[in-house]
Amino acid sequence: MIRNFINTYLQDDEKKLAFKLSIAAFFIFTLTLSLIVWMSYIFSYREIKKELREESQNILGIPEARDLFLSDRPSFPDRKNENRKRWPRDFIVINEKHGTIIKNDFLDLSKENIDALYSIRKYIISSITINGKDYLVSKNTVDSNSVLFFRDLSPLQSFHITLLSIAIVASFIGLFIIYALSRYLAKITIEPIKAQSRELEAYSHNVAHELRTPLSIMRSNLELLKIKPENRFIDSTDEEITGMEHIIDSLLFLAKPDGKNNHQSINLVKKTEEIISKYQTEAIITFKSKSKNITKLTNDDLYTRIICNLIENAIKYKSGWEIDIILNNEYISISNSIEKNLSEVEQKNIIKVFYQWDSSRSSTGYGLGLALVNKITTILGWTMDIDTKSKKFIVKIGF
Repeated sequence: MIRNFINTYLQDDEKKLAFKLSIAAFFIFTLTLSLIVWMSYIFSYREIKKELREESQNILGIPEARDLFLSDRPSFPDRKNENRKRWPRDFIVINEKHGTIIKNDFLDLSKENIDALYSIRKYIISSITINGKDYLVSKNTVDSNSVLFFRDLSPLQSFHITLLSIAIVASFIGLFIIYALSRYLAKITIEPIKAQSRELEAYSHNVAHELRTPLSIMRSNLELLKIKPENRFIDSTDEEITGMEHIIDSLLFLAKPDGKNNHQSINLVKKTEEIISKYQTEAIITFKSKSKNITKLTNDDLYTRIICNLIENAIKYKSGWEIDIILNNEYISISNSIEKNLSEVEQKNIIKVFYQWDSSRSSTGYGLGLALVNKITTILGWTMDIDTKSKKFIVKIGF
């Protein structure tokens, strides 16, 4: 049941990626904290051994140490006075020759414990467990007696166990935090990929649609030609082939990387008037320019393609007969009347390949014109802004 729930939950790519990232981070985080705690314990353990060894070696070099260890009631100097020796409190004195304990003020020893103490070698730091507690022991001699110095490891162990517990709890808390962050990172990583995949799928669908339509018409024309040879079927087929060539050329232009183009000084006023003259029979085009000589360093073919595409787009989608073109040193704008204003989403999507705001696709366009203009303006380092207001469709190309 749990496995089925996990499998169902992880079907989403974002959740699956977030889960994997958080689990990996959890183990790395836990391992790192555990390693830090372990290294801290080892370092502290070695420091205690070092202090114990130095204490057991140095304390016995003091003359009054013999009386201290062998007296019935050893007195310990005030530890706050740094000028006086700090005598150890945790020690046991054993006469190994007679098998007796001379002094033991802090441990209850069983026979097994005593035997273990006898087996400890001199000058070797050993570990021993007495009454459930772990001790480090250092052995030295005073006369014929053995003095064993002890260090209780329980506080060190308790501290690091607590530290390890905190680290584990922190790891689990970190797991939820990391999962939340991973979900966010996975979303911003995968969502663009999903969007690109959806766009690619739509793109492929549109390419197939736009190419299938003329192919169907040409097939029909060929069938009709078999029945009744007429020039109109040939002319129709020729038009469809020209349309397919236009689609393919446009797609190839959109697909190629932005390369270097030959630039030359062009009088945009004269060039624009030449282009407009080709479309005067299809619409009333009003052209206004503040100067007769507006010169820019640009590519002649690309500029021509921009103006042609914008004029053809205006002719296809105009609701009236007039098209207005304004040219100055900063920009050129082309506007035409439309039946309704475009929404913000439509204005954003209109430069995408094959996008047409006429959802019925009753228009004769392919949805490539504005995409081509946007591509060219990018190549030339210009800008393109689209706006609709008062049922006017306005395209402004900034130089």
